Parts: sequence; structure tokens; C-alpha cells
Amino acid sequence: MYLRIIWLAGILWTGIMAGFFWAFSFTVMPGLGATEPLAAMAAMQGINEVVRNAVFFTGFFGAPVLCILLIGISLVQRIGKIKWLVIAGGLIYLIGVFLVTTTIHVPMNEELALLDATASKNIGYMNDYIQS
Repeated sequence: MYLRIIWLAGILWTGIMAGFFWAFSFTVMPGLGATEPLAAMAAMQGINEVVRNAVFFTGFFGAPVLCILLIGISLVQRIGKIKWLVIAGGLIYLIGVFLVTTTIHVPMNEELALLDATASKNIGYMNDYIQS
């Protein structure tokens, strides 16, 4: 019973975060790309400020915890062929979402936070930021 609850939580949690990242990638970033670079920089700086909240942190850090838990359970329990799907899904999320975000996107956002959104010298940086 507890295993099904953990699986359901893992599916829902990673699904919610996938939806967040999907929407961000296919609506917010293209929208910023269609905006004047300095205005886009100011908007992205605002987004980076407001995303630091308990709801986002719970989802962002909760999903990897559930992935690790599910991978661990799958490695020790005899749950058949689905075990490899659970392990693969967990690893894909941990590497493809969590690791990429924490090692690439968060440092870019921190660098962006230090820039002046009114200085025209930063237009090139913002154009590169949107492209990545």
C-alpha cells in the first residue's frame, strides 16, 4: 500500500514540475525572446525573484527526493519489470531536470540577477540568455 502511495506521489510531483518547466520553456522564454532585451531582462529578474517561494521549493526539491526514494525501493524490492522503468524515470528526472537546472540554469539566473536591466551594454547578454 505505501509503495503505491509513493509511486502516485512521485508521478504527480514530477508531473507537476514537468508541467512547470514545459510551460516555462514554451511560453515564458519565447515571450521574453519576443520582448525588447532590457525589458526581458527586467522581467526575468522579477521571475527569478518571485519563483523563490515555499510552493516552488517544495515541488522542486520534493520531486528529486521522491525519485531517489522510488529508485531505492525499486532496487531492493522485487516488483518485476516495472522496476527498470521506475529507475530509468527517476534517473532521467534527476539528471535531465534537477541536475541540469541546478548546475546550468540556476547559475545563469544568479549571474543575470547581478546585471543592470537599464544598461544597454547588457543587451547581448540577455539575447544569449534567451537563446540558451
